[in-house]
Amino acid sequence: MRTNIDIDDRLIRQAMRSSRSRTKRAAVEEGLRLLIQTRAQATISKRRSHESCVNFASSRYLRLAVRNWLLRPREISGGYVSGDAASARPSTV
Repeated sequence: MRTNIDIDDRLIRQAMRSSRSRTKRAAVEEGLRLLIQTRAQATISKRRSHESCVNFASSRYLRLAVRNWLLRPREISGGYVSGDAASARPSTV
């Protein structure tokens, strides 16, 4: 597709030197590809960051739920045990 755009001459010369492009078209195309690639990487990075936060939050929630379940008082054969057998209280019956 043919497109006419007005680009600063100094900017295009710097882009051509930086990218080692022989033509203005090659420099512009490389710049556009780089822009698209950079944005795609940023999007992927943001998604991974969000997923790790969700995973951390859910794993933290799970750890707390298990901890609370283990520490809750429960009845075992007439006596109450809170977490481990050493802290067993005799039954009041």
